[in-house]
Amino acid sequence: MGEDNLYKVSKILSNLIEKIQRHNIFDDNFPSLRKTIENFDVKEIFHKMLDFYEIINDSDINNIIEDFDSSEMNVSYRLKSLESLKIKWDKNKGESKQLREVCNDSLAFRIIVDIEKERVLDIIKKVYKYKKGFEIVDFYQDHKSKDDGYRGIHLYFRLNPKSFPVEIQFWNRKDAILNYYTHEIIYKSDNKEDYDEYSYKLRKWLDKLPDAPKNIDKEFIDFWYEMFLEVDNRGD
Repeated sequence: MGEDNLYKVSKILSNLIEKIQRHNIFDDNFPSLRKTIENFDVKEIFHKMLDFYEIINDSDINNIIEDFDSSEMNVSYRLKSLESLKIKWDKNKGESKQLREVCNDSLAFRIIVDIEKERVLDIIKKVYKYKKGFEIVDFYQDHKSKDDGYRGIHLYFRLNPKSFPVEIQFWNRKDAILNYYTHEIIYKSDNKEDYDEYSYKLRKWLDKLPDAPKNIDKEFIDFWYEMFLEVDNRGD
């Protein structure tokens, strides 16, 4: 990805965050998200999340996303489901977790880029590292306490204490291949401890894949990812 495209990613990311921040507000009667989840009802919070999603959905964020060149990157976003929120909620009960911590990915954007993670960090840090309300988590450097092979860069931000945090995930193509699989097959399983070890071994295997010789036009990972994206776009 050339310098022009890196600039394009930076500019569109800035526009995306600006639009989200403009609409990321709530009624003054809504309690601070710094209170622990014991002070809230999970279903009530989910409906608040739906209200937030409608505010975002009514903005022109979709128009910004369409500016991304799908041949270089893939962009999507989703609101956390009630089922997923309940799972996370129950895992954190009794742990004195603040609502903003449990709902830190209530609205999540995912940007898959064919670019080195160091360049992604550079783009984010140049604009957001020293701004209030932004947090960068580098899962390449700071793995989960139980390393299951997940890698990526997460950017979290919010406008004020009464607004839900928004998460933007950055993956490269190798991350996408593994992370999609582990989320759909392993994360939702009952025997997660054993499967985490398997996921970690898959990551180590992917990291050891040889580079393609110079006379081959396409790396194995690129071919694999593009085939997956083609099937996904067809809805197969």
